[in-house]
Amino acid sequence: MENNTFILKILIILISISTILLIVGTFRSGLVTSEDEVIKIGVIDSFSGDGAVYGEWVRKNAELAAEDINKRGGFNGKKIELIYEDHKAVAQESVNAYQRLKLKDVDMMTVGWSSPTLAIAPLANADKKILFTHSATTPLYSTKDDYTFRISINAEQFAKEEADFVFNELDYRNIAVIYINNDFGLGMKKVFIEHFRRLGGNIVFEDNFNQESRDFKSLITKVEFADPDAVFLVGHMTENGLLVKQMRELGIDKQIMSDIYSVEGDEFLKQAGSASEGIIYVAPYFDESKSQEYFNEYLETYGEEPNYYAQVYDIFFVLEKAIDNCKEIDTDCIKDELFKIQDFEGVSGIIYFDEYGDVTKPVAFNIIKNGEFVRFNTSQQLPT
Repeated sequence: MENNTFILKILIILISISTILLIVGTFRSGLVTSEDEVIKIGVIDSFSGDGAVYGEWVRKNAELAAEDINKRGGFNGKKIELIYEDHKAVAQESVNAYQRLKLKDVDMMTVGWSSPTLAIAPLANADKKILFTHSATTPLYSTKDDYTFRISINAEQFAKEEADFVFNELDYRNIAVIYINNDFGLGMKKVFIEHFRRLGGNIVFEDNFNQESRDFKSLITKVEFADPDAVFLVGHMTENGLLVKQMRELGIDKQIMSDIYSVEGDEFLKQAGSASEGIIYVAPYFDESKSQEYFNEYLETYGEEPNYYAQVYDIFFVLEKAIDNCKEIDTDCIKDELFKIQDFEGVSGIIYFDEYGDVTKPVAFNIIKNGEFVRFNTSQQLPT
């Protein structure tokens, strides 16, 4: 009798253990199924510190795109799940962010800023991860026939167009170049200087400043001594705003030329104040009339008008087009299909990728007038 009771107790324990294992197994199976039903997209940018303004634009566009695509079923029936990582505008933090995404089996991601983008590009290529950049301009990112793509205009086009404009349209011949000491600044200044000199222009002064600099008086004094016709400025909005303000406070009234990443944003206006007036800069040509649905949706969702970071939104739709032609989420197939895209109508312009994964888009020249960013007309009088 005691033996029977002992055996019964053992059976009850075994049945209980089996039930627990079955529940755990079912739960795990459910997780796997859930994982299989989504496609993870990594989004790496500066979501804190001075660069958080850029990160906020990235987040808004990524979420809007994911929502729009998920409403119609996602990528091949799989919903998009966004995973954000903050690189704090630092290259090593970008590598750390990439490694965290890799551990989460993320096969497609987008990253902003030149130095953070360059830091993870070779890792993505080695791991066969699809890597977009939505704002890096450095020419060093342009590598042939691999897994890295760029949705933004690169420095080879941006800075060259600026040099042409300064020399041929504005008729300036002697330029001072001030740039931030990182891959963004180095790439832009190199292309600008080379092309401007090729046109016959003179670079009368060239120097850089460090990220997070706050005092530019020594640098400004050197610019004053060089006495240029105009100043070409490349950097981030916080530093640039302070530099421009200090330049005007010290009585330097030279025309300032720049680019959209350097000056177009509330952060720049906040730091520069009235000193921002009259700055001319190169920008991607954004035609609101051809992207009215996106424009209205963004305005309704966020209570503000979209800007050039609409290029983040476009990444998701070129990925959708590429994935539609792949039977499964295979990065070799997606890479090949991305290179096949021709004349894709994105909200940030017509998109196709050359052999280096780069795009070429029309540019425009804007000017800051009365605290607003408006199109520059070469017939209008330059600020004095």
